[in-house]
Amino acid sequence: MKMLRIIAITISLFCINITDAMTISSFNIRNFEVDGPYSTNPNSLEKILKENISDIFAFQEIVDTENFKRILQRNLPNHKSIISKCGGYGRQKLNFVYDSRKFKVLDSKEDLGITGGENCNSGVRPLLKIRIESRETSEKTWALLVHLKAGANISDINFRKEQINYIQEVIRSLDNYFILGDFNTTQYFEESGEYFQNFVERNKLTHSSSQVECSSYWWGGISDGLYYPSLLDHILISTKLANKFERIDFSNREHCKINTCHISSESELGDSFNNVSDHCPIRAELKRK
Repeated sequence: MKMLRIIAITISLFCINITDAMTISSFNIRNFEVDGPYSTNPNSLEKILKENISDIFAFQEIVDTENFKRILQRNLPNHKSIISKCGGYGRQKLNFVYDSRKFKVLDSKEDLGITGGENCNSGVRPLLKIRIESRETSEKTWALLVHLKAGANISDINFRKEQINYIQEVIRSLDNYFILGDFNTTQYFEESGEYFQNFVERNKLTHSSSQVECSSYWWGGISDGLYYPSLLDHILISTKLANKFERIDFSNREHCKINTCHISSESELGDSFNNVSDHCPIRAELKRK
């Protein structure tokens, strides 16, 4: 009887795994440091992590790597982490975090060709390429983590265009992949931001901006005490990968969700904005056929 009960539970768990959605999140944690000029409140961050658990995370701007590892170990004990060695002149590392019960990593590559620098500590952040395999289906997928050049000047936009062109060459030989992170699409809704939308359309990517209106807040260049929504962060999914799922839902979280991407005051934006990041986590839920 006891053995039958164990078998029943095992079958039940197996069925849950088969039907469960695959969840992917991206989060720029604003120059993560526990003790620095932009100190992150670890308690506030841990609350966000617990409320937004995903199978796969892409984190950006991890400066204090050791303290970040400890936070992950406390709050995501079933997840493993791959962090970039390079972070550009700002030492802002990229961090790929995955549920090791569901995935294993086959390969990881750090590509400095996108940085505009000559070494690990110059230029901007690298392109972090991770190849994973599903333990359930044995399907192999590439995850590409990005944090493109910041800024709204024409030189910044042109730099990002070159970075997008570089990514275009990288994915030319790939079919099963997703790209995620802070693309810094500061001019997303303007003509100068069309390069990003053209990239999405050219590659027929399923994209979070189809459902997500904003992913961060900033002061808007206006000293009126208010903060304005912007769309900087994206999750992009290749056609081949997207076609393996029945439905893909995208969402933003924390202060972006709470304030529904409306112009807001500092107090309205709350703890996640004031103590963790101006960015919000964005999330993709891919529901199996």
